[in-house]
Amino acid sequence: MSSSSRATKRSKNLIPMSNMIGTRSISTCLQMPAAPNSPFRVSWQACSTQTSFSFCISPRCQLSLVPHPTPKDNNCTRTFEELRERTRKELLTPANPSASLKFIDSIQRLGIGYHFEEEINMLLERFVDWNAGQDLLATALRFRLLRHNGFPACSDVFNKFKDKDGKFNQSLSKDPLGLLSLYEASYLGTEEEVELVQAMEFTRTHLQKISIPLFSPQDRCQVFQALEIPRHLRMSRLETRNYINEYSMESNRKPTLLDLAKLDFNAVQLVHQKELVEIIRWDLSAMEPLPEYMKICYMALYNTTNDIAYMVLKQHGWSIVPHLKRTWIDMFEAFLAEAKWFNNEYVPSLEEYLVNGVTTGGTYMALVHAFFLMGQGVTKQTVAMMEPYPDLFSFAGKILRLWDDLGTAREEQERGDVASSIQCFMREKGISCEDEGRKQVRQLIRSLWIDLNGELVAPSSMPLSIINASFNLARTAQVVYQHGDDKKGSSVDDQVQALIYKPISLGDMKQDCV
Repeated sequence: MSSSSRATKRSKNLIPMSNMIGTRSISTCLQMPAAPNSPFRVSWQACSTQTSFSFCISPRCQLSLVPHPTPKDNNCTRTFEELRERTRKELLTPANPSASLKFIDSIQRLGIGYHFEEEINMLLERFVDWNAGQDLLATALRFRLLRHNGFPACSDVFNKFKDKDGKFNQSLSKDPLGLLSLYEASYLGTEEEVELVQAMEFTRTHLQKISIPLFSPQDRCQVFQALEIPRHLRMSRLETRNYINEYSMESNRKPTLLDLAKLDFNAVQLVHQKELVEIIRWDLSAMEPLPEYMKICYMALYNTTNDIAYMVLKQHGWSIVPHLKRTWIDMFEAFLAEAKWFNNEYVPSLEEYLVNGVTTGGTYMALVHAFFLMGQGVTKQTVAMMEPYPDLFSFAGKILRLWDDLGTAREEQERGDVASSIQCFMREKGISCEDEGRKQVRQLIRSLWIDLNGELVAPSSMPLSIINASFNLARTAQVVYQHGDDKKGSSVDDQVQALIYKPISLGDMKQDCV
């Protein structure tokens, strides 16, 4: 497949993801469309009864739209379309290659890249054969942007920064921002790319040693964040929220770009808020043969699945009920397998556990739904790749399952749940120390990321949109579960508030670097 076709432009009119139930993080897995400004926001309200208009889930709550004052910022009078057009013109204005790469990087980090995909793809196509010489920062940035966006990029471009013994030159330690750029690029490596494994070890070691005065406060913040979670592993929408804050503090920021990013984030946030309201408005019909709680569950699932299938059929002409139905049947059968393991006190092998756990985690169900709802690259060939599920989904699902276990295994074991991947791994490898088992599981996650990166360069006909959705599912898992029960870093509640409920002020923002 050509690089241009792999970097196919995303649709700006995606079907709302509110129609996907049972997929806790799927709305954050996709690039959402911009929505017009609206004087509404979503709030939580106590809920003690079920009505025909809302459905309560744990924690018991009800979502409703309540008035939200429209921002009155005199400094932001330009319309969204004007800001977008000014940004498009600046993006297409000839500039030196390094500046163009940095501009593209900023646009994508700010979450507005989907407005300019055609222009960005055209520019990146020109960078495929561009050589940045001995500029480490530009070389690594070019590599990362090309690979991230589905264009060919060879890791041997970094060999020019090595000495005669095949090791990276120690003199690179004098270029801290170049090291940071190489460090970020190294996380997109595949199994065969030894250069990037070496680059990761070399840059991490030197970034940890570099004297603080060599960095500005903003650069120092980026280094701390990268050493904790490199950008390739971060949840895209949360990264957008954080980077808007950081970008507003940069001395060379572009006001037009910053205002556009703020307006777009709030517009996308509004889409998420409206969809949360729609998710709980299920039409619940009676199912006489079933107990009351099963009637609710069955009809919610039945109606929602058919609603999704109808929308896709109406918009694209594809009949997808069998595919959606299969994902739910597979998940229920996987839950049944876990129940049998528990009742028989059976501890499966790690591989047996993971194969089943990808299904119970909802990965296949979520990504198959996303594939059809996004509607990009859906052909007879790609539909056939849904059976059996593609490796792309399996790698992402295993990462989700393993992070879930790292975050919740202790609590689940205390209440007597089935053995987690940690216990399976310890039993299989003869490890007695749980901390060592957790360490090994984290290493397995890193190996799975290398496998997942391989999907970016594989000669696959899978569209880039579903590849990105799979990556974002894996990223979301790390954000949700990485700290487990400890209180380090931002809580999931804080992150949900930032993503869904708290709009970005159109005025000045304070820097927040933790």
